Amino acid sequence: MSFPQKHPAGPPRLILADAGNVRIVYNDSYRAREVGRIFGRPAHEIHPVLHQSEPFQALERGTVTWEAFADYVELTLCRGQRPPVEWSRECFARIWVEALTEPILPVIEILEALARHVPVVSASNVDERSYCVYDRLPRARAMLRVHSDSHLIGRRKRDPDYFETLLAYVNAQLKSDPPVAPRDCVFIDDLVEHVVTAKGRGMRTVWFSEVTEANVLQLKADLLACGVPDAWLP
Repeated sequence: MSFPQKHPAGPPRLILADAGNVRIVYNDSYRAREVGRIFGRPAHEIHPVLHQSEPFQALERGTVTWEAFADYVELTLCRGQRPPVEWSRECFARIWVEALTEPILPVIEILEALARHVPVVSASNVDERSYCVYDRLPRARAMLRVHSDSHLIGRRKRDPDYFETLLAYVNAQLKSDPPVAPRDCVFIDDLVEHVVTAKGRGMRTVWFSEVTEANVLQLKADLLACGVPDAWLP
């Protein structure tokens, strides 16, 4: 599903892609299930601690360290008791990284083709620990011109100044002259609310969430509707 302007002003100068669309899919349910198994708690009680708590949001903004977040999780779930024998920071780190599924290769192929013509940069809520997935996927690392995930720019997508901060950071990294304006960007994300917010900031936007053959074809069609030349696509 795309949310393009009626008449995009020429080809985009920048592609802002959610990291899930660039590199991996995050499996939050897996993390909650595994941590819940260790602590003997149902996953629905674990998920808010791991993915909705203020310490987790601070982790994604880069204002809390991974070690501090691991301590918070342990203290919250132990409730004054000794942690289970199986629990450790190393165990937690393994669960965190193993909650990544296979790379979304069809989407990467599209973005690799675009990257030959226009800078492609990451735009995602990603903490530093998850960021190590680049070590596993050098293909995506080589494609991205700027790594601008939330822990690097100090903002999450739900922060009111996220898009302004993101674009200023990317322009500075690219040394854009003139600076890339919102109308010159295509923003791709898997959450509709982020897409709607980006559209409200004047960006050309595409919503893409599930990798199926039909959805990949639709992604190409939506990019064309956003002003991407057909010659740029694979």
